[in-house]
Amino acid sequence: MARSSNDPPAGEGPHRPRVDLFIGAHCNNDCLFCNEGGRSGRRRSYSLDEARALLRQTAALETIFLTGGEPTLETKLTEFATLARAHGGRHVVLITNGRRLQRRALAQALLTSGINEIRISLHGHTAELHDNHTRRPGSFAQVQRGLATLSELRATHPHRLIVLVVVTRLNLPHLDSIYRFARRHGADRVGYGIVRPAGLAAANFDRVIPRYAEVGRTFKRFLSDLSPRRDPVNVDSLPPCLVPHQLLFLGARMRLVSLAQDGGVLVRDEFFEKTKGPPCTSCALSTSCEGVWEGYVARHGWSEFPPLASPPWLAGDSTGCPLSRPTAGAGPEAPALSICGPCNNGCLICAESMTSESGKLPAEAFAPHEVLARLERMVRAGAPAIDIVGGVCPERGGEPTLSAHLEAVLTRCRELGVEAALFSNGRRLAYQGYFERLRRNPPARLVVPLFGPDSKRHDAVSRVAGSHAQTLEGIRNARRAGWTVEVVSKNP
Repeated sequence: MARSSNDPPAGEGPHRPRVDLFIGAHCNNDCLFCNEGGRSGRRRSYSLDEARALLRQTAALETIFLTGGEPTLETKLTEFATLARAHGGRHVVLITNGRRLQRRALAQALLTSGINEIRISLHGHTAELHDNHTRRPGSFAQVQRGLATLSELRATHPHRLIVLVVVTRLNLPHLDSIYRFARRHGADRVGYGIVRPAGLAAANFDRVIPRYAEVGRTFKRFLSDLSPRRDPVNVDSLPPCLVPHQLLFLGARMRLVSLAQDGGVLVRDEFFEKTKGPPCTSCALSTSCEGVWEGYVARHGWSEFPPLASPPWLAGDSTGCPLSRPTAGAGPEAPALSICGPCNNGCLICAESMTSESGKLPAEAFAPHEVLARLERMVRAGAPAIDIVGGVCPERGGEPTLSAHLEAVLTRCRELGVEAALFSNGRRLAYQGYFERLRRNPPARLVVPLFGPDSKRHDAVSRVAGSHAQTLEGIRNARRAGWTVEVVSKNP
């Protein structure tokens, strides 16, 4: 079935560079934790001409965020969204408090203009709790009506809905109730964020910012009632030493692209105000962790951040840590089993080349007995599914079809009754002889990246001439054999 131009794109993960269009410095809330509030000089919003100049310089980036302030207060918001789509934005995301989306005409106009993902801030499941955060009586009722409006429009205007919850001392005891409220009202995913101690959050530090160790314990209790494959939850900015392993995702940081004062392009790290301290030097996940907000450790120090000797769900595993890997539309990610180091592509965007030697798996980790032993430890730990990947990093890069053990791993997954998703560039699947061998014990799902709509763009990223044609043929073979195939669009 053909995709409509407004369909949410498949396979959007958290690693891709994104363009931030700052639209509107004003907001109709006055949140206790607002990082923009209380600043002497707020960011200036873009004009349409400035947005056009930025998008012209970043034409290769297809993820564009419309943010503020509160962007729905901007009368030209639909023009910004149309501009983003016209400049190649396949993934146009609106960040909003959701209050004005109760107006059906506005919500419909925004979805028609090209927005295909909406992220709504929700900080409580009741009017009392939410409105205490926003300091605007009636804001909860307006958000609730906005969610209802989006649900009504979904059949004719497909979009993805994510609810974002800033975790505070006020709502920490109610994270599970907020989750269930959001899901009942149409959220595809609920994301929890640990507030950055800046602006009003810094001014209200003792009232707003919870202790991180208590946040970790709360999530552990919360997750005990959820299914990791049916209940999509993620948490940002909580260090991995405190994150329940069902939520753990580690990987390349998001790069935020915006307009510099001189009219050029400014690229900054999403976690540019984070730091690492003494416990991090001996932590097994230090090379992947982004650290802790500087303002938090300035107040509380490092005592609640224990260094990890090994990943929390693989205690005693001396070969390294198979971390999580993102999958399109899934909930908390399955553990990733890395079975091979090399790759037959040389991708420009490969995270493998950006990882230090200390963060890589040793060669002996890919011996058949070690690979199968790690698989069985994952299953014993309760993993309902396994992502089979490649790479000398725990979860990045590499091509698993180059491993001589792939067939054995797939066979063992079937014997253990665990679903296996194969993350592959698909090139070797183009060879009929090799493909027939895998058909005996196929994966439950094949996930293949495409870097562009044609060979020119795809091969420029993979840096292997002919790789696009081979990947497509591998996808065709899999589909002809009845496999479940997920094609992930990745554009640098």
